Amino acid sequence: MTERYSGVWVNWDADQPLWTSDGRFDTDAVVIALGTNDFSAGDGTTPRAAFRPDRMLAGYENLIDQLYASYGAETPILLVGSPIISDEQRTVHEELFGQLTATHDNMTWTGFEGRFTAGCNGHPSLSEQHEMARQLLPAVARLLEGQVPRSGRSE
Repeated sequence: MTERYSGVWVNWDADQPLWTSDGRFDTDAVVIALGTNDFSAGDGTTPRAAFRPDRMLAGYENLIDQLYASYGAETPILLVGSPIISDEQRTVHEELFGQLTATHDNMTWTGFEGRFTAGCNGHPSLSEQHEMARQLLPAVARLLEGQVPRSGRSE
């Protein structure tokens, strides 16, 4: 992901500002939406390797290391669960959240009440996105206020 989104805009250009701590962009917090595609079976044409939670954890640890290198280890991070995964997959995310937050002081996590799949191709609809924002706002507000609970879910 960091190779794709190392710059401020999606379409990379050598002249665009990068997400760095050079003073052009002050980062108050980082919000990471944990991957729905981590559980994907693929496109049905190309075989995909079986899901491995250990690889998912290692990938997110690497991303977090890169974020701390760019913004500083004091930067608060909020992990957000996917709004479209199954209960079984949500359990995997919650176990991952627990492992990540146990080793990072400025990190917490939250999820959504219910699934949001009424939009295009099983994604959230516009009204569901409004509900997701309503549910997410309290956790983001607490994060920005410095109220990051150690090793736990932000309720």
